Amino acid sequence: MPSDSREFTGHDLAVQAHYKLVEKLAESEHRFRELVELQQDIVFRCNTAGVLEYVSPSVEDVLGAPARSCVGLPLTDLLESGDAEAARQIQLILSGVPRGQEARFRFKGEGGRGRWLDVQARQRLGGGSVGTLRDVTEVVIHERERGRLHAELVERNAQLKVQDRRREEQAAALRHRYDLQELLTRISARMLEISSEGVDAALVEALGEVGAFMGVDRAYVFLFHEEQDLLSNTHEWCAAGISAEKENLQDLPFEAVPWWVSEIKAGRTIHAASLSDLPPEAASEREILEAQGIQSVVVVPLVARSRPVGFVGFDAVESARSWDADVVALLALVGDILLGALERARVDLLRKESAARYRLLADNARDLIWRTDLDLQFEFVNPAAMRMLGRQAASLVGRSIEEVCDEDTAQRMWRSLEKAREQGQQADAAATLMHGIQHANGSTLPVETIASFVLDSSGDPVAIQGTTRDISERVTAEAALRESRTRMDLVVEGIHEGILMVDLEERVQVANREVRRLLGHRSGDALGTPLADLLRPLEGAEPLLEDLGGVQESVEVRTPGTPARILTITTSPYLDHHGWLAGRLLLVRDVTAEREVERMKSQFVASVSHELRTPLTSILGFARTLLRKPDLDEGSRTEFLGIIHSQSERLHHLIEDILEISKIESGGSGLSLESIDLPGITQGVIMGLRTKAEAGEVTLSLEVPRPPHAPLMGDAARVRSVVENLVDNAIKFTPAGGEVRVALAHSTSTWRLEVQDTGLGIPADHLDRIFERFHRVARPGLEIAGTGLGLAIVKEIVEAHGGGITVSSALDEGTRFTVELPCVGPVPA
Repeated sequence: MPSDSREFTGHDLAVQAHYKLVEKLAESEHRFRELVELQQDIVFRCNTAGVLEYVSPSVEDVLGAPARSCVGLPLTDLLESGDAEAARQIQLILSGVPRGQEARFRFKGEGGRGRWLDVQARQRLGGGSVGTLRDVTEVVIHERERGRLHAELVERNAQLKVQDRRREEQAAALRHRYDLQELLTRISARMLEISSEGVDAALVEALGEVGAFMGVDRAYVFLFHEEQDLLSNTHEWCAAGISAEKENLQDLPFEAVPWWVSEIKAGRTIHAASLSDLPPEAASEREILEAQGIQSVVVVPLVARSRPVGFVGFDAVESARSWDADVVALLALVGDILLGALERARVDLLRKESAARYRLLADNARDLIWRTDLDLQFEFVNPAAMRMLGRQAASLVGRSIEEVCDEDTAQRMWRSLEKAREQGQQADAAATLMHGIQHANGSTLPVETIASFVLDSSGDPVAIQGTTRDISERVTAEAALRESRTRMDLVVEGIHEGILMVDLEERVQVANREVRRLLGHRSGDALGTPLADLLRPLEGAEPLLEDLGGVQESVEVRTPGTPARILTITTSPYLDHHGWLAGRLLLVRDVTAEREVERMKSQFVASVSHELRTPLTSILGFARTLLRKPDLDEGSRTEFLGIIHSQSERLHHLIEDILEISKIESGGSGLSLESIDLPGITQGVIMGLRTKAEAGEVTLSLEVPRPPHAPLMGDAARVRSVVENLVDNAIKFTPAGGEVRVALAHSTSTWRLEVQDTGLGIPADHLDRIFERFHRVARPGLEIAGTGLGLAIVKEIVEAHGGGITVSSALDEGTRFTVELPCVGPVPA
């Protein structure tokens, strides 16, 4: 028993020791768990496959995921998706390769915000691994910000270094430009003092200074010969060892360097750091530059009077060069300075040549050229003084201008010059005077003087200069011209056709009396009037208002009002003395009468047809009757033959009258002019018609002046026809008991015939048509035989003799015809 008791006691002790160990282990585990759970780092345990067996609660604070939800997941599932390389690295850490390795990875965070965690793990006994996940997100952020700031600092330092380098380069460039500006200022000041004789050498020296400063090998000037499309190298500087090209570049055609010339003429600078910079269209220019060994070139235009006249260029031969825009702009000043020197030299040369020519011209001029001081004392007079004044030029120097022209002329000239200056025309204050000048022989010569002030640099007058021209021939020519113009005006005014001349602005410059009458304008108010204003009231004038240029046009128009007149207007261009179009000439002709004649001719044809048809109808009708009825009784036959005879007589007279009018109108009347006895012819007519007058119970009387009678040149037969027609008509239209009085009178130049009756008279509305062919006054209830051609024939015969006929009448009181014939007969056409 004792042994058993000992064994039991030992067993109990062992059990008690075991329980104590378990309690201690549990207590230790509890303290460890409390310690782990209190850690901010995430503590985890994984099996050999990397699956989490334990995760400390801090995982929820760091990643926002409960610890129990993470257990059973591979640790790599907590990484942000898509990071395969991070997953592989964690597997290596968990597997102990390398052992104790620490790495930093981005894990999933709450709300999608990732967290950076340092992963530390080590193998544990029995397999698997334990480790910690430390949140280093803030550290990463700070490190990145520090890295960014460091990078910015490095970049800013680099920028500052670049800025310092640029400032140094800009300072160097500014110093270079400043030095170049100073050089150009010195050259410009020196050029102002260079004479025209030394300008070429000075230009070459200036090119050398600028070329050396810029480090180029050649500098040159080219000038254009525009009239020949050529350019030449006029000035050249070359550095030591560089060949001169000036002699090879004379009279170079524009077509040899077309692109180059076009660029310069367009005012553009040519800058090529390398010949490869030149455009394809500059192939010929590139070939020329390569032949001279040029590697870089800069060329700036030379501009004078707003147009390119050449260029200045700089070549780099030994090595390529490039110039910044500011330097190239300064090089344009080089061109201006050099061109200014050339222009001054040119002007100086021209001035000297002009002075020489002026002296030569003055010495040989026919005009008097002179200069006076402000007191009008001659300082210079050219040799023409001898011809115009009969005095030596030298004898006039120091004498007053009033010795050769009166005081009033001198004062007028002075007042004109002062007035011009007051109006701001100091540069060309000139006075033009027409006056007389005294010759040494006492005669007065008409002259024209043009005088102007000579001004100093301040614009103040210091002298008076002028020219005096003999205008004797001009005065004579102007008088002749005025007379010619007067005659021309008289001719134009006297022309029976209207004449209008308009300038290129279609304004009236000439309008004669006839055109003013036809268009209804008073004298003078048509001048300067737009042509459209004159023609617009005319019906049908629209084509004349168009711009016809050099085309000739003729239109027919009608004037407004009653009665309307018919005008033809023919327009044609007229040229000035240079052959340029100067305006239009319009001829206006009144064709109202012509159109009326044409109407009358048409009416005449109709009337003749009617007048011829009437007797012919009667003749044919009765003739057919006689032919159809040969057994017609003698009385009817005699009656019919009488009608045929009377109608034939009527037809004969009608044809004779028509032929008479036709002859007179055509000018083929064949007037047989001779000295005729008008009283005798008239007495013969009266005797022949007295029987007819007595048969009608009309008193016929004649008044003839006593001899001697003035001679009358005329055609006796035609004059007899006039008297017969007038007296026969008077008897025909005078009723029984009436009177016809015929009277003759004459003066030294005219015969007058009056035929007055106490007959029926002519209505007033028929008086203006009484001489028209076939016009007859209707007499209701009274048929008087006649063709209606008698008075028309009378009028034609009288006018053919150069005379005139008038008529006056009162209804039921009588009519008076008055004929006037010139004693000498008709005036030849």
